[in-house]
Amino acid sequence: MQGCRSWPFLSSATRKLTWVFYQHLGVGVKLDFATISEDTVYKAVTTVLNDRRYKDNAEMISRIVRDQPMSPIDSAVYWIEYVLRHRDTQHLRPASAVQPWYQLWLLDVVAAVLVFICLTFLILYKIIKWFVNSLRGRPIPKVHNE
Repeated sequence: MQGCRSWPFLSSATRKLTWVFYQHLGVGVKLDFATISEDTVYKAVTTVLNDRRYKDNAEMISRIVRDQPMSPIDSAVYWIEYVLRHRDTQHLRPASAVQPWYQLWLLDVVAAVLVFICLTFLILYKIIKWFVNSLRGRPIPKVHNE
């Protein structure tokens, strides 16, 4: 079996997690983009190509990923027959298919958090204003109920 060797170049958002993941699995070497040179690339490539552990780890991960209870064609046949047997497949639809758009994009959660933050700042503002007024000796305005 031939091992698949690759060197992913990913965006900065996923770069750190990816190289840590590959190093942890023993299938990759970290190349720091800020200090990359011809020499560091050469060393990394020769390390991955010549060290037997990288190939063994890649083959092990390949076996794990390919370990499926049935072949892809058998799986496709099963699901086609399943749909034909049951006709109504609404229970297979994800919950997001029937959610309102504002819940799908979590705008209701964002609104709740913003309201909470605004109320917190308003309460802090009132407390600080009351404290500063009491330090200055100004009388605190009272509301008269008649």
